[in-house]
Amino acid sequence: RGAGRRRRGRSRSLAAGGIKYTSGFSNVMYAGTDGLGPLAPTGGHVWVSTNVDSAAWFDRTGAINPGKFPISSAAIDPSDKTGKTAYVAIMGFHVAHVWKTSNGGVNWTNFTANLPDAPVNAILIDPGSTPTTGTIYVGTDVGVFSSSTGTASWTEVGPGSGQAGFLPNISVTALHMFNSGGNRILRASTYGRGVWQLALTAAPDFEFSIAANSATVFPGQTRVFNGTVLAINGYSSAVNLTCSTGATLPPATCAMTPSSVTPTATFSVNAHGPVGDYFFNAHGVGTDATSLARNLALTLHVVDFGLTAPAPSSVTVAPGNTSGPVSFQVTAVGAFNSAVSLACSGLPAGAACSFQPAGPVNPVSGVPVAVTMALNTSAITPTGSFPISIVGSTAGGPSRSQNLSLVVNTATSADYTINISNSPRTAGVTGIAMFNGNLTSVNGYSSSVTLSCGSGGPVTCTPGPGSLMPTASGAAFTVSVSSDVVQNYNFNIVATGSDSGHITHSAGVVFNSTFDFAINNNSAPETVTAGQTASYNLDVRPLGNASTFPASVTLACFGLPALSTCSFTPSSVGSGSGDTNVVVNVRTTATIPASALLIGGSLKYVLAASLVTLCFGGMRRAPRGKLLGVLFVVLMMVAELIRSRINERVLRRRGAVEAPGDVYRVLAWIYPGMFVLMAVEGVATGPSSATAILTGFLVFAVAKLLKAWAISTLGSR
Repeated sequence: RGAGRRRRGRSRSLAAGGIKYTSGFSNVMYAGTDGLGPLAPTGGHVWVSTNVDSAAWFDRTGAINPGKFPISSAAIDPSDKTGKTAYVAIMGFHVAHVWKTSNGGVNWTNFTANLPDAPVNAILIDPGSTPTTGTIYVGTDVGVFSSSTGTASWTEVGPGSGQAGFLPNISVTALHMFNSGGNRILRASTYGRGVWQLALTAAPDFEFSIAANSATVFPGQTRVFNGTVLAINGYSSAVNLTCSTGATLPPATCAMTPSSVTPTATFSVNAHGPVGDYFFNAHGVGTDATSLARNLALTLHVVDFGLTAPAPSSVTVAPGNTSGPVSFQVTAVGAFNSAVSLACSGLPAGAACSFQPAGPVNPVSGVPVAVTMALNTSAITPTGSFPISIVGSTAGGPSRSQNLSLVVNTATSADYTINISNSPRTAGVTGIAMFNGNLTSVNGYSSSVTLSCGSGGPVTCTPGPGSLMPTASGAAFTVSVSSDVVQNYNFNIVATGSDSGHITHSAGVVFNSTFDFAINNNSAPETVTAGQTASYNLDVRPLGNASTFPASVTLACFGLPALSTCSFTPSSVGSGSGDTNVVVNVRTTATIPASALLIGGSLKYVLAASLVTLCFGGMRRAPRGKLLGVLFVVLMMVAELIRSRINERVLRRRGAVEAPGDVYRVLAWIYPGMFVLMAVEGVATGPSSATAILTGFLVFAVAKLLKAWAISTLGSR
């Protein structure tokens, strides 16, 4: 706020410079506001303060922005220590886009000259020794242009169209100058095409180049990074190369070969060490007068995986049988994130091993994968003791193994087998699934066998019975499983004999616990009158422990009373929701009484009857003159009858209550019969108008009495 006026509009650009406070902050500022163009001519102003501490701001827009376009950028020329030499950019089309002031905005000079007629989005000043010896850069909707600050004459910056490094014809949103060590680089951000840079002036320099600066190895492996030291602007001094500390120390072994090169030249980095993550640098120091130093960041991940010792370390199995479960874990250290495949080696003929999980596993540091293995033999598997190796391997890495002893009993040994006939099983969360199995004795096995669920099974897993005696024909058992979470389980049903050798066998099963939900009505039954609404509170909840709905649930009603509708609040339960309260409203339709079918008809019939009487009576005196009137009345009667029938059908569909069939038939014949009688009477006697009207009202009274009788037959409703 300044000079009693308030600045209006949102600030779009800001520049500070000139004389500074003792605190070091600038005292001169230029602020450009946003604008919407000629259709909303209230924005697009330039506000200037030469003493920010006093909060004195002045609108210095003048006549530079008649179109009220946004003031997109402002820049102060640092060579003017007073801060009064500045430039502003204006967006829009068919306007002057760049303006210069030398007196803090009191006066402006059009600095657009031959600049393309396109919005200017950014201004950057590369100052000279005076305000007339620098260079001004502008970013426009069609590229970057530069001019001397002395006289406006614009040229496009960078290589020409079609040449290497040419800036695409794209909107430039911001400009910045990078100046370090004699290198001056102009950088431009663009709308949709990234950031571009152009070296304006550069001292001799060098830089590193490596195609891949990150690698992963295993302990004992060496990673070789191959790179190049590039000479820039004729750099010709030798560069000494070493490994240096970055975010971490270099690995224990890290050497650059050769240790000194003269750019442009190639080099290599040989690195290895114990398990860990290393973030270090390829470091180069030039032998030039300024001892230029440059770094290139390198990353080396040393990783590993392993297998824990199997438990038990020895299993015994008869030919044609499956061993009990063998458990171990696949572990990882460092940044290991690869798949590990498992296999067995050293198996005798006819033997095989199987794993749960069945496919490759993916351990990560601190999160091992539990694995259960079983050994299967066939009838041709020889007896004896065999050293087995459990082998884990990963692409590009070493193998890791653990040893296991397999003992195959003689074929005459008493044994038993376990079989599950219906795996896999599926049940909704908290639901129960049942596995069916049997234990079959081999060679007279006669000890009881205890059943249990192996590791990795659901929270509820109950064999029934828990212990039984195998038989030659197969002793049946069941295993009941249930889970309170949505999950797929791969585990073993384990059988352990009570014989002296505690012969153990297992059968792998799969149980899928799937998502399910329940709807509970928390309201008592309601009784309402037709036409009223009944409301109920429902509890819609996902089943299971800490479960949510994986997808939206749509609600609907079935079995509603006739002509009733229901609605829900909320109308659906959204994905990710938990236990949700829903209100359902059942709206009924009011009963339509029989009078609704009958009211309105009797008066029409009376009037029509009176007209018929008059017309037919008049025909005796002037038959030709009244013929058209009679035809009109007859047509009116027919039309009214058709319309009444249509209305009755509509009312029936809406649930109208009608009189009993005999009553309705009486009414259906009485009214038309009256018409016929009145017509005959009119032709025979030719009554006067008064007589016809009196007769019509008598018919009306009779119709009313008939209607009251019909309604009374409905009883209480």
